[in-house]
Parts: sequence; structure tokens; C-alpha cells
Amino acid sequence: MSGAGLAAGAALLAVLVVADLLLSPGYVARVRTAVAAGDPFARTRMYRLTVAVSWTAALAALAVLLAGGATWAEVGFGAPREGSLQRYAGVLVGLAGGLVAVLVAVRSGRGAPQRTVGDIDVLVPRTRRERRWFAAVAVTAGTTEEVVYRALALTVLLAVLPGRLLPVVVGAALFGLAHLYQGRAGVLVTAVLALALGWLYVDTGSLWPGMVLHVLLDLRVLLLPPPAP
Repeated sequence: MSGAGLAAGAALLAVLVVADLLLSPGYVARVRTAVAAGDPFARTRMYRLTVAVSWTAALAALAVLLAGGATWAEVGFGAPREGSLQRYAGVLVGLAGGLVAVLVAVRSGRGAPQRTVGDIDVLVPRTRRERRWFAAVAVTAGTTEEVVYRALALTVLLAVLPGRLLPVVVGAALFGLAHLYQGRAGVLVTAVLALALGWLYVDTGSLWPGMVLHVLLDLRVLLLPPPAP
């Protein structure tokens, strides 16, 4: 990317991270209050807003990257580098198998009720309508967050920080902070997830593997029993 493109990308990234830090905790608190007061549409409104804001942010990130001189392949929309996915095949298969086993056990009643990580019980859907909108949120988040926090963030960080590991660690920290509304546990878990997804992006050169994993991890909530009211 050009110098001007990197500067624009850094500015946009800063705006998005600060906006998440300043606005998301208060908004989630208002949703929690509305749900407690019996508002049946509070979660649906939140899901709709999340979809709209997330796609707006991702499109802005793509516009900055492409206008700055990056190609679609350089952004991460090309195929993974030859042989790169094979390095993770065992881990990915094991992760998928473990997730399926847990979900089967829970849904068959043999497993203990699962809890979400972080202070996000109020965000978990209860009704059929909410579950449909949450599915849209999961696909949206798994796609758009990879564009913003992997493609945009790591393009900027790799250009200004040495090596590959340090930019991935800093990017993971930013992603964790953007989830401050989930509480300390949520910040830690999302940062660890971002560390893995960030390295996967840097090593494979593609957003697709991370997007698929991210979407599946978010969709898993729909297969677990909702938290008690």
C-alpha cells in the first residue's frame, strides 16, 4: 500500500477501535436494561444495528485498502498459499471434532449445560425470530471482523512493526479491547481467538480459512441451550 493508504488505514482502524471501546459497553448496558424491563424487541434491534454497523465498517476498510493500492488478493481474498493449510489440518480437524462432540452431547442431554464466555448472556437469542437474526449477526461478524481486524489491522501493523508475531499480537490485543463489553473474560478469550486467526491470516495470506472458522465459532451459540432468563 502507499504511504497515504497506510495513514488512512491507521486512522480508520483507530476510529473503529475507539468507537467500540467508547460506545459498545454503554449500548449493551442499555440493551440489558431494556430486556430486563420486558422489551421484546430489544435484542432484535441490537442484532439489526450490529449487522448494519459491521458491514459499514468492513466496506470502509475495503475501500481504504483498495484505494491505497492493495489488490483483492493482497487484502486476503485469494486462495491460501500453496501448502499453507496443510500445516493446520490436524489442529483444525481436532478442533472441529471436539466441537461437534460437545454439541452432540449437550443436545442429547448427556453433557452439562454450556455457558457462554464473558458477560454476554443478554446477547444470546431466546426466540425463533431472535435466533434468525443472531445467525445473520454470526455470519456478519465472522466475515466483517476478519476484514477489519485481520486485513486492515494487520496490513497497517505489518507495515509499521517488525516481524510477523508482534503485529499479530498487537492486532489480537486490539480485537480483545474491541470486545470490552463482554467483560474481562470476554476480552481475554477474544484476544486469544484473534491471535490464532491473525497468525492463520498472515501465514496463509488468505481471509477465507479464518472467516469460515470465525463464522462457525459464532454460530455454535445457536446449538447450545440458551441461558436461563
